[in-house]
Amino acid sequence: MTPRAGGAPVRRRRPVADAIAEAEYLGTSAERFAELAGHASARVRQAVADAAAATDETVRLLIRDGNDLVRITAANNVGGRPSIEADAAASEDEWVRANLAHTYAQEPYKQLLRQTQEVLVGDSFREVRMRMAETTGYRDLYERLMADPEPRVRGACAWNPRVTPEDMEVLLQDRHRETRAMALDGGSGTLTHEQALRAARDPSADVRWATLFRPGAPAAVAEALADDSDETVRNAAREAATQGRQAIWEPAGEADAIAEREAGAGVSWER
Repeated sequence: MTPRAGGAPVRRRRPVADAIAEAEYLGTSAERFAELAGHASARVRQAVADAAAATDETVRLLIRDGNDLVRITAANNVGGRPSIEADAAASEDEWVRANLAHTYAQEPYKQLLRQTQEVLVGDSFREVRMRMAETTGYRDLYERLMADPEPRVRGACAWNPRVTPEDMEVLLQDRHRETRAMALDGGSGTLTHEQALRAARDPSADVRWATLFRPGAPAAVAEALADDSDETVRNAAREAATQGRQAIWEPAGEADAIAEREAGAGVSWER
């Protein structure tokens, strides 16, 4: 408030804050959202891009905004708006495309349109393909990503909740250590006792480390790595073998990681 000459306070105008408040108000009209989408302040446009009540046309417009934060925010608001998926998939901003690919990462029973996924699976930006590897529900697209030339894209396939035991076996035998390590480092697939012990003998210290720290790894892994040739792996394994898993993993944190891995169990491939 600012005092008026006569002593009565006058409310100071805050046009940007007021416009943001309008964008966050569920009762704001579609016409007003369209006006706010052209606001001079990027903060206001970002608030509009984030609004669940914003129309598809408004979000479509903001996907092409000149400000990167506005574009990314709009891309995060594509869920449930299939009519604008193609606009986001065609964006020149690689992070708009990457965020689109992760739209339903926390809701594996939902999927982007098949045609949208076909575009993203062939994207030139590795992060887009990695995120599609984690989320696609189409087996043929998943198999394309399992054969991707980038090791990290192949490794990300292990994070898809639909990954099969056969897929895990393929990934654990991949030619590149980065793929094998990613498959072990919290991947969604179930790891058998035999696979865990085999991974503990992997020639790469990175893979052996990922095996030791995989949530729920059997105690036999720490015992097998207690005399590892790599000092860092060896020391951590000895702690786990003598003091229990709590020496390398906070119990609640490991339990949460296991629960997250198992959360998507039972999600099936699209037909």
